[in-house]
Amino acid sequence: MGVETSDIYVLPSAEAGWMTGDSQSELVDRFDRALTSRVPGNVFSYSQPIELRVQELIAGIRSQLAVTLYGEDLATLRSVAEEIARVTSEVPGAEEV
Repeated sequence: MGVETSDIYVLPSAEAGWMTGDSQSELVDRFDRALTSRVPGNVFSYSQPIELRVQELIAGIRSQLAVTLYGEDLATLRSVAEEIARVTSEVPGAEEV
């Protein structure tokens, strides 16, 4: 997930005000209309928190922020990884870099 992307959890405030739909897609459409009218300029995607967590576990990432580095040249990968670690370790609040 890029820095321009964020997770948002929408929690109904009272059972009487809960939205419903005849299908999941109808419920997603209703949420999308409500959110885009209140927060214009954003694009929303929908999942359930447990689904999101399972996808994160499949990816092998258990942190709030991760950097994935790909390539075939191990020397280059090591060099770039060391630079990434150096830069990210300087970020205030960074732990276990």
